[in-house]
Amino acid sequence: CLREAAYHRLVWQPRLVSVCLEHSSLLLSRCMRCDNRIDLATAVSGVCPECHACLAGFKPPQVREQSLGMFGQRLIQAWLGMNQPPSGNPWQFPEQPAEVLYQFVQHQFLFLLRFTNWDYLYWSEELPSQADPLRCWSVEYMRPACSYVLCTTAFKGLVDWPYGFFEFLDEYQTYARHTSRSMSRASTEELLARWSDFGGHLAEWEFVREACRQFVCEAHNGISVALSYPPYASYSVLFNKQTRNLLGFFTFDAA
Repeated sequence: CLREAAYHRLVWQPRLVSVCLEHSSLLLSRCMRCDNRIDLATAVSGVCPECHACLAGFKPPQVREQSLGMFGQRLIQAWLGMNQPPSGNPWQFPEQPAEVLYQFVQHQFLFLLRFTNWDYLYWSEELPSQADPLRCWSVEYMRPACSYVLCTTAFKGLVDWPYGFFEFLDEYQTYARHTSRSMSRASTEELLARWSDFGGHLAEWEFVREACRQFVCEAHNGISVALSYPPYASYSVLFNKQTRNLLGFFTFDAA
């Protein structure tokens, strides 16, 4: 893009954007010769102030057109009003406004910042070594390749809704169990509470709260019925207060 016109595009600014759709390539945040950080003024000048390399001469890593990551980038940039929605959608997404879906992905993105070596993270062979999972995630210093990994991982939670979200919750539960067996249940309940509380009681977030309730009921094989059925009320110790409140949306006829 800089080779065509030396100015900073507005679409490059959001943290969830990491790919140039016109050239199917990752964006750059550092000089490919000396690794110096590129700020807005440097991008406009087109020259690295550290090694004087021509930024327009670099060839960023290409992203496969048919990949989930590229599809996610096209859809996210369409939500931002910067691009037309991709055609031939092979997946099912919640029927929600674009701003709601964008906030969902962004919320997931920020949650994933705490993980660096989780197998669930979306990795692709076209990513450069700078996206090494052992590097510390940081919004301020994050390279586009790392943003691409986290954003696509977050986007997976929307795919084939609600089953992509259930897969994320299952994978997180397994990860938490292997990381700290004593904390696995608490970690999962904390995550469910985080999602059930997100957006308060706004109607547009009911689809997420409904998915959380469905996941809890299916994950515990019906034990959640015990929460409102006195003979089995002792099972309530399996759940923290937030999860009991989440399940409280349900009513059961024990007759």
